[in-house]
Amino acid sequence: TSFIVSSIHSFLCYCSEEEEDVATGVQKMNANGMATAVRNAEHEKGLGNEAFLRKERTEAVTHYTEAIECLHDAAAQQPTDEERSKIRGMMAVCFGNRAAAWLLPGEGQDPQKALEDASASVEHDAGYAKG
Repeated sequence: TSFIVSSIHSFLCYCSEEEEDVATGVQKMNANGMATAVRNAEHEKGLGNEAFLRKERTEAVTHYTEAIECLHDAAAQQPTDEERSKIRGMMAVCFGNRAAAWLLPGEGQDPQKALEDASASVEHDAGYAKG
């Protein structure tokens, strides 16, 4: 019986170590996925800013929307509180920028969508001045 108890103990220790390895691997995947999503969001926001400066509303809105979707992906990766705060701040900026894009003069101008995005900006960061 001592052999059986010893075998069970060894097996349980092995399982515990394997569970820790899996958890660590998942955590690393989440961190890598979040970092990639944030980088992609920053890139899309930059493209949106360039389009906005050219007064190309549709392109700017598309890029800001892509950035927002990347940030939603980042937020789903179990970020730390500090990372979550950064993501929320970036969301506020992207929603605020998209609101401004909706107000560019010309065909497609949409004050209602601008108001919705400005409200979303403030929801993500009440201190964001442009929201």
